[in-house]
Amino acid sequence: MLVSDAIGFGGAEVYLETLVAELAQEREFLAIVGDRTGAEATRRLTAAGARVAQIAGLSRIPRATAVRRLAATLRAADPALVHVNATDQGDGLSAILAARAIRRPLVVTVHLALAGRSRHHEALSGWALRRADGVIAVDPAIAGHLRALRVEATVVRNGRPVPHADPAIRATLGVPVGAVLVGGIGRLAEQKGWDILCRAAPTIREHCAGAVVVIVGDGPQRPQLEALAQRHGVRLLGARIDAGAVLSAFDVLAAPSRFEGLPLVPIEALHAGVPVVAADIDGLRSVVGDAGVLVAGEDADALGAAVGALAADPARRAQLAERGRERAAELFSVQRMAAQTRAVYDRVARPPPPPPSVTIRA
Repeated sequence: MLVSDAIGFGGAEVYLETLVAELAQEREFLAIVGDRTGAEATRRLTAAGARVAQIAGLSRIPRATAVRRLAATLRAADPALVHVNATDQGDGLSAILAARAIRRPLVVTVHLALAGRSRHHEALSGWALRRADGVIAVDPAIAGHLRALRVEATVVRNGRPVPHADPAIRATLGVPVGAVLVGGIGRLAEQKGWDILCRAAPTIREHCAGAVVVIVGDGPQRPQLEALAQRHGVRLLGARIDAGAVLSAFDVLAAPSRFEGLPLVPIEALHAGVPVVAADIDGLRSVVGDAGVLVAGEDADALGAAVGALAADPARRAQLAERGRERAAELFSVQRMAAQTRAVYDRVARPPPPPPSVTIRA
């Protein structure tokens, strides 16, 4: 049984979708979400191979009625294991309490370690995670943060498939023949730093004349970004179902995030052979390694100079593309993620009942 109390469908939920799709032939999954969760989660988890059920009132803030409903659902389903998907170290408390109440084996995946939380919240997070039989951290830096809370975690890095490429996508986007296409993909939220990319765009074009800069995604920051993007010549493409194909068409991916867990888009870029220029922060640093360029966070000039220099250097882009494919195959394959998660499941899950004994009479 998978439990997610997220309302939207972001990277942590894509992780669940990917895991279900890879293991559905050997495991039966029932995914539990809240009644405020959007239809996209139900549609995508169902398509991946899970049954989906909703619990009224299930949300990040634990409520006694929702915990009781969830515990009753867990008891009725009688799963071999409960796997809670926690966006950050304070998430998933309702599911942890419900699973412990009915004494089912419990695994929690933590996707992000938020800094600056109060001592009280950190203590509560540590207490809750220590109730689990197994904790998965998607990045070593997250595991280190959890260790400070006296929580030992197994590191299982996120995995993503190679995105589908579409040779016609550049023409569809109106990118001139021969122009360098620079882009970012993600929610239009302050976390992702798209305002930094917008301010970097003029510097990118100073280094690489005619470069086209685009951002794929939608979100709460769109009203603020529209004027900034227009002023600096950046195109906001909105949310697109073919985002993977758009990514494969980029010459450079820009990832100026302010904080991350282990982000999926840069992983997909490495698989696709798209060089990455990213902020030098935990998560992005773990993805990029020596297969991209890291710049100081919050520095639009540094981002613009690094992206522009790479955009103007096809040989360097080709070198990083090859290195990125090798790194992605080694560290970020779906098969590796599934195998390592399966090992955690096998260690924690309640074993199946033995087959009934058969008495053979002479």
